[in-house]
Amino acid sequence: LHIFNIANLFVSWLPGVRLLCVGLPSLQASLLAELLVPLAVLGVLGVTMRKRARRYCLLLLYLVAPAIQSRGFRVQAACDCFSNAAGVGGGGGLGAPDDDAQGMAPTCLLREDYTVECDASGHAPVGIRLLGWLNIVVYGLGPLVAQAALLYAARDAIVGRSTPTALSVDLSLLHQGYRASAFWFELIESGRKVLLTGVLSLIYPGTITQLYIGI
Repeated sequence: LHIFNIANLFVSWLPGVRLLCVGLPSLQASLLAELLVPLAVLGVLGVTMRKRARRYCLLLLYLVAPAIQSRGFRVQAACDCFSNAAGVGGGGGLGAPDDDAQGMAPTCLLREDYTVECDASGHAPVGIRLLGWLNIVVYGLGPLVAQAALLYAARDAIVGRSTPTALSVDLSLLHQGYRASAFWFELIESGRKVLLTGVLSLIYPGTITQLYIGI
């Protein structure tokens, strides 16, 4: 059963999969797990595989990083607010709004998880937003910086100015689909993924404007 729980943790990053269904009690726990579990897996790969670890680490980040950083952006979005006065039966008659409820502030809930009540600023609590930003930095910016550094280190072998090295072979996942002179183009693709799956979720969410900007 523990093996299935680990598998469910990765499935929980997919849109529409609820946290309670995979054993995580809250959005904050999910964000923390998404931050730490892949790092632990990367550490295990580095210790156990050593020379072959780079290739598998790149593959793991390629698979999981977009979903993690995307949720990190989504928890930064403004909350959906609902009036507390609508449809509340009170002393004014059947179906009439309660007089006391009319003076209440609306309830604001995080769109990513409606079990999370937002603070006075209309955004998620600080702890959730902080974890979201950590996930953005580690899995949004982190892979971009790492890919750029590795490609730069192996540039001579990739473009043919020197014999292939172990590093250039491990990085084939990033450059083999492009001409040798355009080996860096995967950095642009990775940046585009961050914009489309992360940054775009904060721009006019749920509107036709957001769709046009994405196109």
